[in-house]
Amino acid sequence: MKCAKCLILLTTVAMLLSGCRRGEQQFSQTYFEAFDTIVTLTAYAPDRARFDRIASAFSARLNALHAAFDRYRPHPGVNGLYALNAAGGQWVEVEPELYDLLLKCREWSAVGGERVNPALGNLFELWRQFRDAGVGVPSREALEAAASHSDFSALELEGGRARLRDPEVTLDLGAVAKGYAAGLLGELVSGMTEYYLIDAGGNVVAGKKPGGAWRIGVQNPDGGDVPMVLNLADTSAVTSGDYQRYYEVDGVRYHHLIDPDTRMPARFMRQATVIAGNSGYADYLSTLLFLSPPADALALAERLEGVEAVFVLNDGTIQRTSGVGGLVSG
Repeated sequence: MKCAKCLILLTTVAMLLSGCRRGEQQFSQTYFEAFDTIVTLTAYAPDRARFDRIASAFSARLNALHAAFDRYRPHPGVNGLYALNAAGGQWVEVEPELYDLLLKCREWSAVGGERVNPALGNLFELWRQFRDAGVGVPSREALEAAASHSDFSALELEGGRARLRDPEVTLDLGAVAKGYAAGLLGELVSGMTEYYLIDAGGNVVAGKKPGGAWRIGVQNPDGGDVPMVLNLADTSAVTSGDYQRYYEVDGVRYHHLIDPDTRMPARFMRQATVIAGNSGYADYLSTLLFLSPPADALALAERLEGVEAVFVLNDGTIQRTSGVGGLVSG
């Protein structure tokens, strides 16, 4: 398995030396324990002690969100996604953040239908096992069997409680959880400083930046030079691509973004980047658009209010929504 960051903070020596505002300095802290990715907090503060207080609160919230959304292992005292999946169809009083995200997934499905289906957890797990092993691909019979219990309407929500009416359904929130968590972390940090940037493995939440916007490079799917730069302030950006988590068999790349129709990794494009105010919504849309034919993806992104998108197609060409404007350079 290979995992690569999709969005890259572009810094220069001049920025680091002149980044002060009213005596504030830029500090960064990186975290490795949550969401199977690297999370970096960059913020301005008057001194290291003040930043450390921000970073400590950030760390506690990050770990709590990871525990709520982790489907792979239990967390003592936490009724998160693992507990819901393991409840055998019984009602569970789930963590408030999980309950809210499940409600959001229902709401967002009005945009994407079943293209982004959190109930395909069994299918995603089958592909993960092959990806971790790095050899072979699942048989058609195995793929169909894994997808046989995948009705998202089996999820029932009521007053902070949740249950899966079909106990063989497994929920997986990998398409939305990181972005949603990054948004909640942004709300936390913005209460302590308005000048910050959060990068959760390609899910970026940008506050203000002294002197202008944060410059974020979008990774080239084939490596090499950064093909475009996002200029972000008070918004979010998320990139989905076929180079994040993948393995190769006989020269064919099998990545982690699965087309619900074919049960196979999607082949419509190389990369989809979405810019939107809500980080969880941007995460959802980046997956949805990546799983859609380019013409359909572009048309949908153009229709959505407050959403801009950039796509790298299979032939390397780049398509953008008409409102991208100064948000993207290159």
